[in-house]
Amino acid sequence: MELEKTYTNPAYIKYIKQNIKHAKDLYICVNCFDTKERRVKKESIVRMPKRTIFYRECDECTYNRNNVCANCPTGDTLGISDYGEIPFSHRCEFGRKDRYGEVVSMSELCCPVCRKPVHKIIGKNIIISIIGSRDSGKSHYIGVLIHEIMNRLAEKFEWIVVPEEETLRLYETNFQSIYTTNQILNLTVKNYDGYYDPYIFYITDKKGKVFTLTIFDTAGEDFESDDLMENSAKHAFHASGIIFLIDPLKILNVYTKLNLEIAANSSSVSANRAFQNDVILSILSGSLRRHYKIRENKKISIPLGVVVPKLDVIAADFPPHYACLFQSGHAAKKGFSLAENRRVNTEIQKWIAGLKDGAIDSFMAQLNMNYSNYSYFGVSSLGMKNSPDKNGMFSTPRPHRVEDPVLWILKENGMIPEMK
Repeated sequence: MELEKTYTNPAYIKYIKQNIKHAKDLYICVNCFDTKERRVKKESIVRMPKRTIFYRECDECTYNRNNVCANCPTGDTLGISDYGEIPFSHRCEFGRKDRYGEVVSMSELCCPVCRKPVHKIIGKNIIISIIGSRDSGKSHYIGVLIHEIMNRLAEKFEWIVVPEEETLRLYETNFQSIYTTNQILNLTVKNYDGYYDPYIFYITDKKGKVFTLTIFDTAGEDFESDDLMENSAKHAFHASGIIFLIDPLKILNVYTKLNLEIAANSSSVSANRAFQNDVILSILSGSLRRHYKIRENKKISIPLGVVVPKLDVIAADFPPHYACLFQSGHAAKKGFSLAENRRVNTEIQKWIAGLKDGAIDSFMAQLNMNYSNYSYFGVSSLGMKNSPDKNGMFSTPRPHRVEDPVLWILKENGMIPEMK
C-alpha cells in the first residue's frame, strides 16, 4: 500500500522524521563557518561534553556510581575541569532515553576549530540573519515567527516542519512565555564570546523536497561597531537573506506623536538613547563589502528585507485601504504574491520617506546605494490593537504579516514559487 504523502498523515510524518534522522551526514559550524564550503568533514568532528555544574552524570549513559560510569565501555569519569574529548564513533547502549525512546547523550558534536556545536544540514540551507538595534522587537518577532512556521505556515504550505531538538528546547525556554503567560520578553542578553545558538528547521514540502531553514537572533549591541559585528554576527556574511528591523518608536518624529503611555509600554529604550539605524546599516554594509571584497561601484546582492515592526502602534498613520493593514495573502496562495508585495513595499517606503528624519533619510540613501535587492515590510508580532499594558501583559498574539519577509527570502532563493 502506497503511503499517502500529506502533512496530515501521521505515518508520512513519522517516515519523514526517520528520513531526516538517517539522512546523509552533512554538518556546518555556524560559529566559524569552517572551510570555504562552510562544511565540517565528518572525520574531523569531535565530541565535547555538555559540561556545566548541573551535569554530574556520564555523558554517554548517565550511569553514576562513585563518580565513575560503570556501564560505559570507556569508563567515563565525571570530572568537570579535566574532561577530555569523547571519540566520535562512541555510542552507548545504556543511555538516558528521550521522549521518543531514543538513547541521548550529554555530549554533542563539535567543530574541530572553535569547539562550538556543529549542526546537521539537509538539502539547501537557507540562513536568515535578523538584525536591529536594542529593543527593536527582534526577540518577539522571532518567537512569534517560529510559532507561525511550525503551525500556520506548515498547514498553509502543506509542509512538514521538524525543528532540531536543541531548537525546540531553546524555543520553549526563550519564547514559549509569549503564548503561555502573555507577557513581554526581556531584552536579549549579549553573549560576550560571540556565539548564539541558531534556530534550525528541516522543512519537507508537499513534493517531498527537503531544505533547512536556519534563523539567527543576536543582541542589539552586537551591531554597534565593526569589531562587535564581525565577532558576534558573522552569520550575516553567509546569509541567504537579511531582515533588518527599524523600530518606529526609536524615531523621534514618530515617538513624540504617540500617546505617551502606549509608547512607554511598547518600548523600554527611549528614542534619544537608541543606536541609530543608519549607523548599524553602515557597519553592516562595510563589513559585507570587506568580507566579499565588493568594490564601491558594485552593489551587495544579498536580499535585505527592511521591516517596520510594531505596526499596530503606528496604524493610524496609514489610510484604511492600505494593503499593509490587511492580513497577508501569500500563504493562502501557497507562494509569494509579487503584486501584494509591490503594494506593501510602496506603502511602507512612502511612510518612511515622509518622516523627514535625518537618520532615516541617511538609511534609505545607504540602502539604495549599497544593495541591489531589497524590499520594505510592515509587521506586528503581537497583532493589531494588542499593545502591552503597563504591566507588560497582552492578549494571545494575533501575528500580522510576520511571515512576509521570510517568505520573500524563500522566494528569492527558489524555495517557494512567486505569484504574479
